[in-house]
Amino acid sequence: MSEDSFTEVSHASWGGRIKTSFKGLFFGLILFLGAFPLLFWNEGRAIKRYQTLKEGEGVVISASPDRVDPANQGRLVHLSGTADTRQTLTDDAFAVSITALRLKRTVEMYQWKENKSTRTEKKAGGGEKKVTTYSYSRVWSSSLIRSSGFKRRSGHENPGSMPFPSQTRNATLVTVGAFRLSPALIQEIDNWKPVAVDSSSPVPAALGSRGMIHGDGYYRGDDPGNPAIGDVRITFKAVYPGPVSLIAAQQGSSFAPYATKTGGTISLLQTGIHSAVDMFKTAHFHNRLLTWGLRAGGVLMMFIGLTLLLKPLSVFADVIPFVGNIVQAGTGLIAFVLALFFGFMVMGVAWIFYRPVLGFSLMGVGTALVVWVIWRRKKASKPAKAPLPPPVQPVVGGASIPAVGKSPVPGPPPPPGPPRAPSAMPNPAPSDPPPPTADAWIKTGKQAYVAGRFDDAAEAFEKAIQLDSQNGSALYNLGVVRNKNGDTAGAIEVFKQAARLGHQRATKLLSSQGLDW
Repeated sequence: MSEDSFTEVSHASWGGRIKTSFKGLFFGLILFLGAFPLLFWNEGRAIKRYQTLKEGEGVVISASPDRVDPANQGRLVHLSGTADTRQTLTDDAFAVSITALRLKRTVEMYQWKENKSTRTEKKAGGGEKKVTTYSYSRVWSSSLIRSSGFKRRSGHENPGSMPFPSQTRNATLVTVGAFRLSPALIQEIDNWKPVAVDSSSPVPAALGSRGMIHGDGYYRGDDPGNPAIGDVRITFKAVYPGPVSLIAAQQGSSFAPYATKTGGTISLLQTGIHSAVDMFKTAHFHNRLLTWGLRAGGVLMMFIGLTLLLKPLSVFADVIPFVGNIVQAGTGLIAFVLALFFGFMVMGVAWIFYRPVLGFSLMGVGTALVVWVIWRRKKASKPAKAPLPPPVQPVVGGASIPAVGKSPVPGPPPPPGPPRAPSAMPNPAPSDPPPPTADAWIKTGKQAYVAGRFDDAAEAFEKAIQLDSQNGSALYNLGVVRNKNGDTAGAIEVFKQAARLGHQRATKLLSSQGLDW
């Protein structure tokens, strides 16, 4: 939990940031170039380990732990049995003695720990504001935390050294039946279990007057429930005799790493009873895990290196902050794509060197990835076509009008109506004198629309708009006519104008289409 904190604000000029970015070019180049041999070596290591394990699977034999068979001398054997010892391991400083394969002392000291978080803000002109927050917390740590490097040392001083070292003792004589395990195999047995100190025994003199038994171990301090800086706690763990399985070369009554024809070695040990098949499966899994971990590390090195190499571009563009952000995002994407490309290429070249078919496949994957990213970028840069709105049936002047976005479908002409008196409808021809009002032109337009003269209707509604640009009805009806003539974009434009003037039909139509105005 954080105990206290403070914030430090610093400023960097545009020129200073440019200098810093150019200094980073050297480290970026080292990281970028250093990733190539790492990735190449990792592929060779992975293939060699795979081939080593496959060779071992083909030659391993089962052996009995009860007797040493001279016929198996130098051969790769698999056996399971109980790892046992009669040796007593003793921690002299704390008088802990136990019959075990391994004994470990863990010493932890209560210390201050500094935590640091930084955020940056770009300023106009290319400058940068950096806000760094330092916080301090108390933690138990088995390693010394040097407070001399803290930003604020006053009030956060740690002791200069650990009072006691952590240590591990291993038995020198561990047997599995008639065989004796080598020191390297003993260190592979790691099923640790806690060891409780004898509560009736006196507190070791090394702990001084403040020492006490606490829990399963020892404590040096005044109050274990309220530890102070410099307090120490000491616990113990042991590996007890138990079942193990191993695969190694039989060397007399002991074992050694088995050398394969591929140049690798095999020396495997697992706690518990396991078949040779299962042990090799686990070894293959660990090989794959290490391989992909190093691959990810190599590509990450390339990405960081390329990011540093391209950093000056975004710093130059930061003179206008939002432009700098765009350039930074672009260079980050370029660094990511190039890191993947070069990473796959290096892996591919390595596999061509070791396994040609898979090597060319990896190079193909890398190339295809870059092509795909470029294609996606080009596609994203093209303006998207506006989607056509769903069908709606607005009605003007009592006639059903096709939906916006739909082309008019010709149908049978309407049945003839009763003859109209010449004076009932003005002549909508452009050569006739215009009606004196916008409403009269709207009426003329509606009559022309019903009669199927859509061009005359459009002209009449346009004349009404010329007389009254705020007439929502004229705008709405002009939109209906434009839509009837197949001008969807023009129809939507005047529908929006009508909606902004409060025309309810235009508003309802646009809302049903999911269009804003």
